[in-house]
Amino acid sequence: MKEMNKISKMVDSNKEREKKEGEYTQNDFKGWKELFKQKKDASYDAFRTVISKAPGQALRYARNGMPLWASEEHQAKEGDIPAAPDGSPRIFEFQLMPPLLFHLNLEGTLLKNALEAKQQSTLDFGTVAIYTSSGGEPGEYIEEVAWVQPYNV
Repeated sequence: MKEMNKISKMVDSNKEREKKEGEYTQNDFKGWKELFKQKKDASYDAFRTVISKAPGQALRYARNGMPLWASEEHQAKEGDIPAAPDGSPRIFEFQLMPPLLFHLNLEGTLLKNALEAKQQSTLDFGTVAIYTSSGGEPGEYIEEVAWVQPYNV
């Protein structure tokens, strides 16, 4: 979003200059190359490497482990995941992976129709990390927390 604002400001600035001075020159495009340069995303690279070994995986279980993030952006950071109602910290337990949507075979269902009616809705995601309570009694139900990392981050 910040990059789009920068681009928009550069375009507006160049339009104003063009009205006053005429055609664009090479100097008008200084800085644009850096804006459009592909940024290195180590998390995305690791994500692609790991899921390429089993591309159909829909769920990854690693209680007390770490999620495999799809991007450097929108990762859960310390303090983002609230403590459980019993006061114990939450720990990562498992994550849902994008192929889950394929495995659910949503074609032709009521859900698909509902999504078409409300086009701004989407089920796309990079990953959904599920956090559970580290405390509690065995068999006791404690609500879990889901952290959704968008797909197009």
